[in-house]
Amino acid sequence: MYSMSPDEDFIIDFLPLTKTEMSTASKSPILIASGFSGHGFKMGPLIGRIMADLALTGEAHGVPLQYFSIERFLQNPQGNPKEYEEQVSPYLCTPSS
Repeated sequence: MYSMSPDEDFIIDFLPLTKTEMSTASKSPILIASGFSGHGFKMGPLIGRIMADLALTGEAHGVPLQYFSIERFLQNPQGNPKEYEEQVSPYLCTPSS
């Protein structure tokens, strides 16, 4: 059994208590870090540092967390788009004509 989000990316954020709070600037006192599905062990030290920073200061210093925000599911229920073909196509071998 895997613990993962629909887009298979981590969720690291303050937990909104209601759907309305997701669209406001107010932050809940509850932090979540979830969806690691086997990658949590190797990412544990970094996630621990990020969670400590968030708990103590309300922000993760030097780490952009918008990619891991729970709010990404408001805009797209599937989460972060995956465009693997665009990412790898420059490196694919194509037959010469």
